[in-house]
Amino acid sequence: MLEQHRAIVNRLKTSRGHLDGVLKMLDVPEPDYVELLKQLEAVQGALHHLSNELFELHMQACLECSRQGNVDKASADLSEALKYR
Repeated sequence: MLEQHRAIVNRLKTSRGHLDGVLKMLDVPEPDYVELLKQLEAVQGALHHLSNELFELHMQACLECSRQGNVDKASADLSEALKYR
C-alpha cells in the first residue's frame, strides 16, 4: 500500500509541475492559447486517470472491509465515494 501511495503522490506532483508550466506559459504578452488548451487537457487527463485509480483502490478497500464482516461500513463508504464519480 505504501508503494501505491508513493506512486499517487508522485503523479500528483507531476501534474502540479505540469500545471506550473501552464502558468508560466501565461507570462508572455501573447500566449499561445491553443497550446495552453492542449496542456490543460493533458493535466485534466492525468488527474482523471489518477481519480479512476484512487476509486479502484477505494473499491478494493471496501470489498476487503465487507469480507471482514463490516458490510454496512463498506456500503456507506462506497456510496460516499460514488458521489464524486
